[in-house]
Amino acid sequence: MSPIPRLRIALAALPLLSAVLAAPASASAASDIVTPVQQLAVPTTGLATGNGVVSWTTGRFADPTQQPLPLPTSFDLWTATNAGPRLVAQGLPTADWEAGTDAGGAPVLVSGTQLLDVRTGTLRTLRLGVPAARLGAVAIDAGRLYFVVNAARPTRTTHAVLRVARLDGTTVGRRTLVRRLPRGERGDGLLADGNRIAVDASSRVVVDGRTGTLRQTRAGTPRGTWRATNRVLVQEGPIPTVRALGFTPDRGSLLSAISDDEHPTTRIERLRLRGTAKPTVTRLHGQYDAGLTYDRVSARLLLFAPAADGEGPGGTLGWSAPRR
Repeated sequence: MSPIPRLRIALAALPLLSAVLAAPASASAASDIVTPVQQLAVPTTGLATGNGVVSWTTGRFADPTQQPLPLPTSFDLWTATNAGPRLVAQGLPTADWEAGTDAGGAPVLVSGTQLLDVRTGTLRTLRLGVPAARLGAVAIDAGRLYFVVNAARPTRTTHAVLRVARLDGTTVGRRTLVRRLPRGERGDGLLADGNRIAVDASSRVVVDGRTGTLRQTRAGTPRGTWRATNRVLVQEGPIPTVRALGFTPDRGSLLSAISDDEHPTTRIERLRLRGTAKPTVTRLHGQYDAGLTYDRVSARLLLFAPAADGEGPGGTLGWSAPRR
């Protein structure tokens, strides 16, 4: 398909997103949480779920009383258990992880080439055979390790590729090509769960003589038909934050979140991966730029609701009502 129709869709979507997000909030952010999990003294944004593994990170700060908070010096990682939150590892270099299980069913988290064993808190390095500069994103799903490899010098004619390998402990098996992304796109993010894939892709475009970035999510079965959604043209602000959150229990739909710095609400879209049906829409009262994910096993959103103004930098981590 030529790029012209896609550009028109992206441009037409921007006023719609702005109009939706302009709706006033009807309650506090905390009302979105039905089941609290943990009270936190510092904010968290590194939420991840997959294959029933639920995790989040909290930042470490040299002076947590300083306002506004500086960047964290490192991160601690937690998981949810039947007995409550469990601290798995401390002093990690990154907040962003993708959750899943290895070939033996052991719960693990992956971030780039770093693999964290949830049971022991052991951090190891994976050998993917890809230069760090070309590794776009990594995700794990039931013993399958997916990763995007971008071109060394991306242009309008180069392809990024999606590969998969069996993950047994820390051993990466034979790497297999799953598919190529469309020409000119690079993979920036990846979500894998329930034999479904969502790739956050971006490409450089020129509209009305101005260069911009077209962001969109491509989702579906690894080797089947993918559906493109979450299209946003980035040229000048304000730019909505659009993120794929997870797949529904029947694995037939993708949930995404749309938020904007200028508005207090978050729009949740549920899009069928097959067919041409428009997304169904619900809302959260609070704004969750990154402190939000979706757990397919329980069909609930895990979210971090910041404390009210004047009550410190922390807040509440908890579950929303089921969203199937």
